Amino acid sequence: FEQKTAYEVYQCDWSSDVCSSDLGGSNSIRMLRGDPAAGGDNIRIANGIGIVGPRAWAEDRKGNIYFMSHDGLYIMNVAGGGVQGISDTVLDDLLRTIDINANFVHLAYDQRNDGVFIFIYPLDGTTVGTHIFYDERQQGFWLDKYPLSIGPTSGISVISDDPDERFVFIGGVDGYVRQFDSKVKDDDGTAIDSYIEYSPQHVGGDIIEGVLIEQHAVMVNGSDGLTWTVRGAKTAENLIDDLPDGTITGSLLTAGFGRPIRSRLRAAIMQLKLENANPAETWAVERWVFMVRAGGRRR
Repeated sequence: FEQKTAYEVYQCDWSSDVCSSDLGGSNSIRMLRGDPAAGGDNIRIANGIGIVGPRAWAEDRKGNIYFMSHDGLYIMNVAGGGVQGISDTVLDDLLRTIDINANFVHLAYDQRNDGVFIFIYPLDGTTVGTHIFYDERQQGFWLDKYPLSIGPTSGISVISDDPDERFVFIGGVDGYVRQFDSKVKDDDGTAIDSYIEYSPQHVGGDIIEGVLIEQHAVMVNGSDGLTWTVRGAKTAENLIDDLPDGTITGSLLTAGFGRPIRSRLRAAIMQLKLENANPAETWAVERWVFMVRAGGRRR
């Protein structure tokens, strides 16, 4: 016996009483076409992949279904009924180790920013959850944390003809309903630790190290300044484990196309971090470019 964890009717022809539906269990996805009492089809379209909870799915503007399974984020194309993994090689350790019995997982589609919020709320009420935003356009994942009072314990996407009214509302532990606002500079009084840490990048070859000789940055007009840090190591694992072989850092205070940053670092793998710790400031970057020349053999 497999418990049904989610159910969604996504297409109906009311003139002929024919519907197509998704029936999501914890370990399978099935498609029901037509009236099950009149010869309708009950088709299994995925086995070993299921929806982990009743709210662990969301629908995008094209009618595709995003859902969280035990091993990550998936998308189901409603036209062809196919299921495709999205997070197979990204955030694998995090998404594969979510304890469904200890966390409530719910998804909400953000029409303004074309992406999916994956809210992972710890049920103990004392642990701050790690939440994820999947950017549909850039196919990137971003980690978020909110104050404990915010949670969120629930999230819902509001669809409207007015683009100014297309919000994702979230329900907080404290009983308040909130919305995301890119214009505010804190989370209801809690300062935001604002930073971006890019994934480690190969700057050399298989046996050759690279030498960073210049950086070129383009800050969005009106942006406040930021602090940049570049760390280098022999392997990406060393950077993830916070074991760099070398680090350079500095500040960038000018919006627009700034002067070249000439600070050198030699390594096989490099990682860039941008941050601004001032809660009264906002910042945005259009482009950040490394200029690298070949160094010697890996040491």
